[in-house]
Amino acid sequence: MITTVVAGFVSYAIEMAVLGVIFAVVGVDVLKWIPLVLAVMVVLACFSLGLGLMLSVVNVYFRDMAHFIALFMQIWFYATPIIYPLTLVTSIQAGSNWASSLPLATLFQLNPMTGFVETLRDMLYSGQLPSWQPILYFTVVTVVAILLGNAVFGRLERRLAEEL
Repeated sequence: MITTVVAGFVSYAIEMAVLGVIFAVVGVDVLKWIPLVLAVMVVLACFSLGLGLMLSVVNVYFRDMAHFIALFMQIWFYATPIIYPLTLVTSIQAGSNWASSLPLATLFQLNPMTGFVETLRDMLYSGQLPSWQPILYFTVVTVVAILLGNAVFGRLERRLAEEL
């Protein structure tokens, strides 16, 4: 599991380096954000590790979970403001009568990936220091994911070979 996360992190680091080169060519100053971007990337890798530890064990015991996980990941992708800004969700909620009763903005902000995306977007695209609240939130969620993933994996790993 750790090797998968490290391989994904290396791939992500290469992609971010290419993005940094593109920004430099275009004239966007991203050099000052590199240490904080790397820190966010490491926290994201730890979050992925925590989720991966939990889901890998669940997938061994419940074989059909892979299908549900794939479906959940696709829904989670569209529920994360990656291809649209979070302000779009709040503007839709403010401009609609039916959506004003739903706490859409709050639900989107509870998604830990929203914090990661918005923090990186603030630094790289807006060129501003991100707010500390999403950073604190996704860091706490990451610590919980690592601890929970380690506990679940540690508790169930003894029987993994038998189940496989």
